[in-house]
Amino acid sequence: MRPATRILFAIGLIAAAFGAEADSTIVIHRQPIDPALRSAAGEQTVARTAAEDSVPARRFLIPYYEVNMLDSSSRVTLLSVRNESAGPAVVDVEILPLNSDVPYVTRVVDLDPRQTFTANLRDHLAGQSGVPTGMVRGWVRVTSQQPISVDYARVSPDEAYATGGTAVDEATGLCERYKTRYLIGGPFSGGTQLVFWITEPHGGDPATDPPTLTGSVFDEAGNFINDFAFYTDSYANEISAERLVTGGHFGSIDVHFLTAGGGYAGATLDASGKYSVGLDGYCLDAVAAP
Repeated sequence: MRPATRILFAIGLIAAAFGAEADSTIVIHRQPIDPALRSAAGEQTVARTAAEDSVPARRFLIPYYEVNMLDSSSRVTLLSVRNESAGPAVVDVEILPLNSDVPYVTRVVDLDPRQTFTANLRDHLAGQSGVPTGMVRGWVRVTSQQPISVDYARVSPDEAYATGGTAVDEATGLCERYKTRYLIGGPFSGGTQLVFWITEPHGGDPATDPPTLTGSVFDEAGNFINDFAFYTDSYANEISAERLVTGGHFGSIDVHFLTAGGGYAGATLDASGKYSVGLDGYCLDAVAAP
């Protein structure tokens, strides 16, 4: 066996040479792994992979995406899927329209252990049947039997705008009641865009359809501002908070999904042309109802 390699970073000495105060020394030992340990790790990998194959598939949702199919410098959504297991993973990625659970396109991705798959949704939607020209909006469903993690970013280079986050775990991230934040005005001159993903939308006609969700708006002091009802036939929805809030610049919204299986609520706080912040809502199902 080769002797261990010893690397010394004498940060204190380097700092002293430049007249700075010496504050730390970091020592790193790099040592080959004993073959017996590698063999044991391999046996554990086989056991874990067999166990993973016996568990039900897990689904993750990207609750809303936007892609401008005509302008590569405009809005696009980027997707990342990482295999978190020590064995190979097979992942189904479905890119769906706003109001359907039938995908525009499905990609089957084979991932090696710890490998990450990244995708620009524009590349995968291009040339697919049924995909409209111009702006395309919808949601993404990612499924695998192996442990994976999923995240996304919505980017608009021409607007100096970006937001994103981790995907919603369908098993734990869908709730009947959510609380989310809104900021309108002040430094967030672009306002707040609310995202709702709904398991079973009821329909978009208030004259004939029941509401899909209701909400109650409160200001920062906790004072009630207004209620609203939301009607939609889409699974994935984005709407300006200004359309739902009748007064106040800062506060919170209690969202009550009226569909079987609940839904997801989140927000993007936008300072136009400067920066944006994406926030997941907070599930209230474990909190006593008021």
